[in-house]
Amino acid sequence: MVYFACLMFIFLVYFLPYETNKNYFFLGVITILINLNAETTIINCYTNQIFTAVDVETTGLDARYERMVEIAAVKFKNGKIIDQKSWLINPEVKISRIAQSIHGISDEMVQHQPTFATVGTSFVDFIGDSILIAHNATFDAGFIYTEMELHNIDIINNPFLDSLKMARTWYPESEKHNLQFLSEHLGFAGDTYHRALNDSVYVKLLFLDGLEQNQEYKDINFLIKKTAISKKQVLNKLKKKK
Repeated sequence: MVYFACLMFIFLVYFLPYETNKNYFFLGVITILINLNAETTIINCYTNQIFTAVDVETTGLDARYERMVEIAAVKFKNGKIIDQKSWLINPEVKISRIAQSIHGISDEMVQHQPTFATVGTSFVDFIGDSILIAHNATFDAGFIYTEMELHNIDIINNPFLDSLKMARTWYPESEKHNLQFLSEHLGFAGDTYHRALNDSVYVKLLFLDGLEQNQEYKDINFLIKKTAISKKQVLNKLKKKK
């Protein structure tokens, strides 16, 4: 786009008569500046911001009564992964058979792992001030906020984007919007699901695929406004369950 604007400006200056050039000189300058600004806005998400895709695995569905057994984070910038980490967590409670059948994490796998009191501080250090993304983010955020509260860790204030909300807008033709179906539908399916690190990678790929097809979401402020969950609403919902 900027290249086209520059060519048009050269044409105005060198190939039109002098009087015409003089009249259109400032038009050419303004056109280039507008296009430069537009391109800067579009690529802003890639060049100026670190995102972290996150996922949690748990002992059950209710963040007030269940606990976390695994958390992972995939940090990326300019579309490329710059770091990733996963932690198994001792939930200090038994993992139900139903939960085990979903993620495959057993009591034996976590019995000698650290509790969230240790993992939580490492997670906070890892994500820094990056923008978080999760699929059905209210679920993941609910468990993260709850575990932080239980273990006297300051609850994070990072913007938390919901890739499920994005997917329902970006892929309305899809008959389902769960992470596995979408990854298969969009061509980046893997062999393992419902493990935190694998799912975090799928979230990252889903996010990047959607951005490529929906240019307006590359404006960081628009992206947050349209897809971020409310920390206050998540915390209020959790308190109602007491």
